[in-house]
Amino acid sequence: SLRSGCKAFVGLAPGVLLSGLGFDLFFGSKGLYFVGSIFLGTCIGTSMGLSMDLLKDSWIEESTISFLKPQYILEMEEFSVGSDEQCDMTVSDIPGCHFVILDRDEFHVLEVQPNESPVIVSRERFRYHTLVEGDTIEIGNRTWIYHTRLAHIRDSLTEAVT
Repeated sequence: SLRSGCKAFVGLAPGVLLSGLGFDLFFGSKGLYFVGSIFLGTCIGTSMGLSMDLLKDSWIEESTISFLKPQYILEMEEFSVGSDEQCDMTVSDIPGCHFVILDRDEFHVLEVQPNESPVIVSRERFRYHTLVEGDTIEIGNRTWIYHTRLAHIRDSLTEAVT
């Protein structure tokens, strides 16, 4: 999407410029092209990763103990979860396209597909639920945590979403 492209450019431009200058000053003039290429790639990759991490608005991550937790950035209007290949997030423990997370005016709403069983969000079963920071979504035998940089108070959500 255009939004992802802009975020990538914001991270890529400083990485390319700064690492390119460093390549010219330190490696290119001495004939160390292989080492300079590694330096260039490392700087560009790091800047891309930092920009994507710092500029994300909302995401879900798996509740695991490991250092590297799987994350899915919620930047589309509709983020689908299920065992189908067409889903944005595939989970083998649940049938088909089980539910979607919709972007509604800076709010994310979890909506279970028709004819599917409710989803457990923060220890309660829901078919339709507005997500707030820290909500846990239980998918099969795995737990995912919803995070957002935009703080919402649960009392004001009913007026905003309806």
